[in-house]
Amino acid sequence: MRGRVGLGRWLLGATMENARACNMRRMLLEVRLSNAAALGLYRDVGFREIGLRRGYYSADNGREDAIVMEYLL
Repeated sequence: MRGRVGLGRWLLGATMENARACNMRRMLLEVRLSNAAALGLYRDVGFREIGLRRGYYSADNGREDAIVMEYLL
């Protein structure tokens, strides 16, 4: 694997453009608390944390929380 090539950032940008074209007002997502790379990407493009879903994901040691994030289009 070549390392980070920006595919996730590109896909997220294309999705955001498509949402705007469909006159959507906001995007919501949830991300694992432990997924530092995804959290960094989402924060970098302007998503903000608006909530926490406790025990949302299954994990090797039980359950893992999800951070709920919002981006206003």
